[in-house]
Amino acid sequence: MVHNGINGVGVEATYSQSGFWLSVFSGIAVIGNWVTPSHRDQLGRPAWYDLLFSCGTDQDCKLDLTDIGASVRYHPGDACFTAGNALQHEVKDWKGGGQTCVCSLPQVPGGRAYGH
Repeated sequence: MVHNGINGVGVEATYSQSGFWLSVFSGIAVIGNWVTPSHRDQLGRPAWYDLLFSCGTDQDCKLDLTDIGASVRYHPGDACFTAGNALQHEVKDWKGGGQTCVCSLPQVPGGRAYGH
């Protein structure tokens, strides 16, 4: 939860309400400096979207969606929604710095947080 301190709402009031804030994502995974082979997320559903957020210091990283032959820029600060169960995806390599991805994903009940 991000708080910008406007409208006279104090940080304490924000934190007191954060327990009531629901998320559509039931799993979170952090991937650091790791080449991710082409895969589909096994614990999701085809209509569910994963949120992938790049927050490293790398340069020239690409997220490949191999099923559809697409490759998208995936630099620090970029976020991407992808149907991880429906589309095969991978990160082959990057240049410079560390590559970190925070994955927020819905999952089926009883599943692990990261189903690769």
